[in-house]
Order: sequence, then structure tokens, then C-alpha cells
Amino acid sequence: MRGSFKIGVGKALRQHNLGRWLGFSYSQTFNTMAYFNIFMGGINLLTFWHTTMVQTRPDYLAWISLPIFIGFVFMGFWFVGFMDYKFVMPARVAFSNRQFFRHDNPLLAELARQREIERRIADKLGIDISDLDEHD
Repeated sequence: MRGSFKIGVGKALRQHNLGRWLGFSYSQTFNTMAYFNIFMGGINLLTFWHTTMVQTRPDYLAWISLPIFIGFVFMGFWFVGFMDYKFVMPARVAFSNRQFFRHDNPLLAELARQREIERRIADKLGIDISDLDEHD
């Protein structure tokens, strides 16, 4: 009975290409949401300031005015952005590079075509380009 429910990890994690329309919709939706999030972040910031910082803050935090509060928020924002740039972005780029080579990518076909042309030219000129095919 157990064997009938067996699904290999490779099958479960296999990716499926549903076409460019899904990629376009996904990309455009999330690109647009970035602008909306900036607006909503400002609204949330002002709401938090009014409902929490002004009305319920303790006396030892009375020195925090709205501009200082906004400054702290922006410092936190830039710190998170720096950490993302320093640690998360390299991992995202590495993953994207892997995805680039896993699926039918027309640029890869063009790159292979260009390499074949270069190889033929080098052969006619008597140039050895075999060491250029190695990747560091």
C-alpha cells in the first residue's frame, strides 16, 4: 500500500513552463505593487505614529518627534536594504542564473550558435580556442 503513494522528490519538485503570459502577469503585478507598497508604508507609518507613539508612548520617549521617528524608520529601512544587498541578493542572483540555464532559453541557443561561428572562424585561422571554453 505504501508504494502506491510514493512520489519521488524529483517528480514533486519538477517545474512546469506555463508560458510567458504567466511570467508577464506575475512580474507586472509585483512591479506595480512596489509603488503601492511605498504609499501604504507611508500611511502605516503615520497611523502607527498617531495611534501608538503619540497616544501611548512612555514619558522617557517624549523626545521622539515625528521627524526623528521617520528618521529611525528610514535608518531601519536602509539597514534592511543593505543586509538584503549584502547577503540575500547574491543568493537570488545565483538561483536566477541556475534557472536561466534550466529552461528553454532562446539566448542560450543564440550563444551556442555564436560559439559555433567563432569555432569555425578560429579553425580557418588556425587559432586554438579550446582554453576559452573553460569556465572559472
